[in-house]
Amino acid sequence: MATLNQQIENIFETQTSASAITRSLRNLGIGQHEISTLFFQYGVTKQSIANITFGVEIECYNVEREEIAQRLREAGVACYVEGYNHRDHRDHFKVVTDASLHGNNTAEVVSPILKGKKGMQTLEKVCKVLNEINAKVNKSCGLHVHFGLDKVDFATYRNIFINYAKLESVIDSFMPQSRRNNTYCKTFRAYGNNIYEMLQYANSKDDVANIFSGDRYFKVNPVAYRRHNTIEFRQHSGTTDFEKMSNWIEFLKALIEFSKSHRIESANSVNDLPFISTSRKAFFNNRVAALA
Repeated sequence: MATLNQQIENIFETQTSASAITRSLRNLGIGQHEISTLFFQYGVTKQSIANITFGVEIECYNVEREEIAQRLREAGVACYVEGYNHRDHRDHFKVVTDASLHGNNTAEVVSPILKGKKGMQTLEKVCKVLNEINAKVNKSCGLHVHFGLDKVDFATYRNIFINYAKLESVIDSFMPQSRRNNTYCKTFRAYGNNIYEMLQYANSKDDVANIFSGDRYFKVNPVAYRRHNTIEFRQHSGTTDFEKMSNWIEFLKALIEFSKSHRIESANSVNDLPFISTSRKAFFNNRVAALA
């Protein structure tokens, strides 16, 4: 029999809207004041968390692009090989080239705009197919995650950069060494503590982009809004492991929700993060131990 805390964690991890979370908590006999406290603790706003659209770019090698597309179609996932492009799709995955990747038969599998539980289920199916056809990753590969900005105001957008910069050392601890600072996901540390003041005085997304000289190759891409109206997180290592992928996506989603009304003062470890559940902390602590 699960404890009350375990049931609460399960609700926040599996429900896809604030209203559904509230109903489930009430069914456990939890009052409105306690529910509001839990929403703050888990970094969830009253706005539906299911409204956050997302997309991923999965970099890999060892399988021909046409085979990836064909096998995904056979699994019921619309997917087509395309030349390198930055077009966003709503109805199909695309498999494109990426000159930064090393290995035989390199490929980048780019999702359409995804949303909610259905989007995660589609992503799980894609990972399953990639693993079945022996797609591999190496140090040149990354996992890039985009989130739509339709529901994100500028104050939140700025807070995301500030919070990520403050959490950079903690996030680095559960990332491989190759993803802690490289050409395609640069660290914010080169700016020192000045980064917080510079971001604080930014009054627009263009101001944020100018801080980073319009360079997209940072751990958080400051110019993705110009082409895609998204914020892009570039730090995660290449993976076809859905557990890793889904935990990272949910971590970022929680960070965005938290940033709507909060800034991190300080954090020295995963356990200090106020916006993820105990079970999510356990997952990332295991990653810290594996990468130590």
